[in-house]
Amino acid sequence: MAYKIGEYMVLVLTALLLLAVWRFGDWRNWRKYYPTILFIISVNLFGTILTYNYSLWYFHKALFIPNHTLGDLFMKFTNFPHGLAVSLTISL
Repeated sequence: MAYKIGEYMVLVLTALLLLAVWRFGDWRNWRKYYPTILFIISVNLFGTILTYNYSLWYFHKALFIPNHTLGDLFMKFTNFPHGLAVSLTISL
């Protein structure tokens, strides 16, 4: 049962972040946050490359993400910008 819930967790998290950004995001000033979002994604990609063979968790196949690399890239390029947009908007 837990595996079935885990398959949809990436989609649920992405949908919740999209709703939060749509509701609380500062759309007029997105250019102000863009360099920070790119920096966080690039640093995380560099860390992923350095630790590629030393994973911190065991990956279970998700609904549409067949391996760990695609899961990492999906999270970096979808959820990181959304989460950062909400947190930077709230903190400023």
